[in-house]
Amino acid sequence: MDEAEWLTCNDPKVMLRFLWDKLSDRKFRLLTCALGRDFWAKLVDERSRAAIMIGERFADGDAERTQLNAAYDAAWRAVREGGPYAARFGVGATAGSCTFDGPLGYVMNLESERRSMHGPTGAMSREFGDLNTVILAIVDHLRCLSGNPFRTNTIDPSWLTSTTVNLAQGIYADRAFDCMPILADALQDAGCDNADILSHLRGPGPHVRGCWVVDCLLKKG
Repeated sequence: MDEAEWLTCNDPKVMLRFLWDKLSDRKFRLLTCALGRDFWAKLVDERSRAAIMIGERFADGDAERTQLNAAYDAAWRAVREGGPYAARFGVGATAGSCTFDGPLGYVMNLESERRSMHGPTGAMSREFGDLNTVILAIVDHLRCLSGNPFRTNTIDPSWLTSTTVNLAQGIYADRAFDCMPILADALQDAGCDNADILSHLRGPGPHVRGCWVVDCLLKKG
């Protein structure tokens, strides 16, 4: 894949295969958690939501493996007890998703469901509607997490003022992505003239936890 192909690609399978040795386990886990959060309103069982939150905490080293395993077991119980298809997102966010195989398996399942959406096995399609929209959302998330892998964007230490760092920390902790343009303004005031960074922060998103710009500012990998 070259840069032009990356910028126009809308197939998450191709993008994931290209990124599998370029993104960290943390990024892949946060990707799967972001996919779960896309359907947050449909996660009516609190065990599913709790699993996603534990998955996010584990990605950042703020939860133990025992907590992750317990959240996974609880999320699976929500599925087995007859919860909606959406409950499976809680499972996906807590296990098998910190490496390349987890997100790819999720995408392959989406593709299978899309092919069978008019048949008797299209449970996911019937619950979530247009799966093409879901698949394109994964593409957006991958670009938010990785940026442009063909470019190296270096953070100048002079940009790391107390204002920019505090804003980045607040955005990350609170998922306050509506503050991204404010962060762009603060960075520009600090001397940042990097078009990739500023345009991403001022872009329409969607943004997710693990956003490449916020991660760079907070020195997260």
